Formats: sequence, structure tokens, C-alpha cells
Amino acid sequence: IADETVEEDEPFYLELVGIQNAQLNGPARATGYVRNNDVTVDLLVPIPNQGFVVKEGETVSVNIVTEGLTTAMINGLDVYVNSWTKPITTTPNLDHDHIPETSPAVRRLTKQFPPPIKISTVDDNQAEPKEYFFILIGVNDTKTSSEAQVSVDDEPVAGVQIVDNDA
Repeated sequence: IADETVEEDEPFYLELVGIQNAQLNGPARATGYVRNNDVTVDLLVPIPNQGFVVKEGETVSVNIVTEGLTTAMINGLDVYVNSWTKPITTTPNLDHDHIPETSPAVRRLTKQFPPPIKISTVDDNQAEPKEYFFILIGVNDTKTSSEAQVSVDDEPVAGVQIVDNDA
């Protein structure tokens, strides 16, 4: 791996490929900062079916990728999405069909494209902290207009960032 020289507190970007362990699988993008000659890298890893794995305590801003949202807005149709977190205690099950929707938050999508969704991964209801969380997003069929044909991209890689609470 080639070294890269950066200034202190200057953001740098690197791409990690082939990560294989219980939490990470496949290509991932990481954002890091150099502080006091130490490099800190936080990973936000996209996984199929609108899922992301993040570390506990991180507040993430997910810019989801949608299809059909512009048409729905032009026609005055309401579109809502559910977003929720799922703590991971052991090797995560990547089949999200079997993950319960824990503490879902319903949000109405507006004409801001793509719509940012901020989610906190701190679980105050748990006696013991969880190291990793799934973040999941899906269209709320109950509140969304029946005429709207909107879907969330299965792999919304672009526009996903970790919000630095210390900045």
C-alpha cells in the first residue's frame, strides 16, 4: 500500500477492498483524519437491501437513492420511508428479511434530492452497549400514496457519510 502524506486534520479518502470478517464483507469506503501523527479511520459499509453497518455512538447521514420520487412529487403524491437501527451482538445475519424493525422512524421525503436521513446509533434502552448497528431504510407502504411507484436503491453507496460530532 502506497503511503500518502497529508496535512494535520486534512480529510483523506481511501478505498478498502476484500475486507472479510463478521462485520465487513467486500468493497468499502472509509473516511479518516490525521491527528497527532495517528490515523483514525471510520468505516461505513454498504450491504445489500438498504443496510449499513456502523459503529455505536456514530450519528450518520444517509443520502438514499430512490427511483420514481421525482414523478411522485410532480403528481403531488406523498412518499414516506422507514429508517431504523438493529444492534448486532454476534456475526450479523445479512438476510434482512429476518431482522425485526426495531424503533423505526417514519420520515416524509421532500423535493430535496437526495433526501438526507440522520440516524443516531446510540441505544439508550440497552443495559449493555452494542458495538455495531445495522441501519436499514425502506419505503413505508402504509403511509405512501398507493399511486406512487417509489423504490429505494439496494446499494446506495454514493452520498453516504459519517457526521463528525466533534467538528
